[in-house]
Amino acid sequence: MQARLTSRSSAEQRMAAARRARADTLTRAGVQAAAAEGLRKVAAATVARTEDDLAARARAAGYPDLDSLLAQTSGLTAAQLAGLLDVPVKRIWGLRRRRGQPGPGRWRNRPTPLTPEQLAGLPAGAQPVHGDLHACRCCGRWYQALAVHLAESHWMTRTAYRQRYGLTPPTRWSPGDP
Repeated sequence: MQARLTSRSSAEQRMAAARRARADTLTRAGVQAAAAEGLRKVAAATVARTEDDLAARARAAGYPDLDSLLAQTSGLTAAQLAGLLDVPVKRIWGLRRRRGQPGPGRWRNRPTPLTPEQLAGLPAGAQPVHGDLHACRCCGRWYQALAVHLAESHWMTRTAYRQRYGLTPPTRWSPGDP
């Protein structure tokens, strides 16, 4: 009889442990959902505070608002603009990204990716080139080192790419290629 009581209590212990685990999981899911919603609200409030702070700094630097500051200083790098406003460079990157105003960095003159319709309209054997950039005919993006992109993103060799799109072997793949 003693053994039976022990086995019953261990079964009850297992059931209690299962109930606790289930409750813990439900609680975690609820906490995670609430945390995600809270983070969204905190992020929106943080962006608003950041924008207000940057607007005040722009006025102190002699500009009427942020948009005029960005328009008049479009030739400055993010580091130069951060120095002007005395803020970290990351805040300038975020501001320009939110306002849709790219800086004068290396991405400013990069052509927009080719659309699927433009890619479909390319004749066989044509490799789109823009200065020292080459368009990937798989995804439409522009790269200096197309062979590296093909290997990393599309798992494709130069030979397979050439065969797929009917390119001739003297296709340039990077700035150092002939």
